[in-house]
Amino acid sequence: MTDPPPERARSVGRRILSPAIKTLFFLGVLGLVGRSLVDALGRVRWDDVEVGAPALAASVAALVVARVLVAAGAHALLRSRGVEVGFGRTLAALWASGLGRYLPGKVFGIGWAAVLLARSGVRTSLALALLGWNSVLMIATGGIVSAAVVLAPAAGMPSEIRALAGASALLSILLVVRPSWALRPASVVLRRLGREPLETNLLPRAYAAAVVANVFQHVAAGISIWLIGVAIGRGDLEALPAFVGAAALSTVAATVAVFAPAGLGVREGVYLAALGPSLGAEAALIAILARIVQTVVDIGAAAVGMALGRGGGRGDRRSGGAAPTDAAAG
Repeated sequence: MTDPPPERARSVGRRILSPAIKTLFFLGVLGLVGRSLVDALGRVRWDDVEVGAPALAASVAALVVARVLVAAGAHALLRSRGVEVGFGRTLAALWASGLGRYLPGKVFGIGWAAVLLARSGVRTSLALALLGWNSVLMIATGGIVSAAVVLAPAAGMPSEIRALAGASALLSILLVVRPSWALRPASVVLRRLGREPLETNLLPRAYAAAVVANVFQHVAAGISIWLIGVAIGRGDLEALPAFVGAAALSTVAATVAVFAPAGLGVREGVYLAALGPSLGAEAALIAILARIVQTVVDIGAAAVGMALGRGGGRGDRRSGGAAPTDAAAG
């Protein structure tokens, strides 16, 4: 029996080791955050805790609005490349594929959404590129929103943290304003890999709409978390900016942490770190309720998206992605 070629052996080794390393890293983060949550919950004065149902229901509604705005950002990016798919089709594709974020790696969700959009006539490669860029916009705008809170004098953050937040916000702003700076290098890499390059010409108004939608989805998600604080009696109005900043930072961290399905453990850790200094042990309760609200919304949105997807047809006009005709962004 002959030994396998070295290249094949290395490839097999990477396929085995990479998931194993990610799993170990995920379990380590989950263990550390889980221990912190248990410790914090042990300090909660449960006799004083009352969960207000109306505020909790409003939190669910606010997160649904955030999910609608995510779909609006993706729809605007499609329009920025001349693709006219109905908003309902875009929303159905993103919501139906939303449970893909609960799988390791998170690329399954984007791939699933691209396949669903392809059924409306959108080129799969274009859908993948624009949905991927929407995720980049989500990260960049989240960095900007969270930095705005960290840089506020009332936050009382150390100068080193403020400097880091300011630098990351500046880079995020440049990335949002000049998307071609990231899209063109990515296209060069794709060409060398023999893949179709990304389109760098984007319709300015549609691209601006995508940026605005991503900014406000962070605000809506922050309001959702703040309403959870209201539900347990720890949601003062002056604390709203801190909740918005924490929610934006948790979204960025959860998106970047590809090893954590749906950001499990990562989001909770961010909430503990960001809200713990001001809310104490109740930050752990907010983190757990936020996880429950997110899961309920994701399952409900997936069901709605699948129902909408069954009823739609091929409703786009320039579905292949015609080149923009007016001045392009970037």
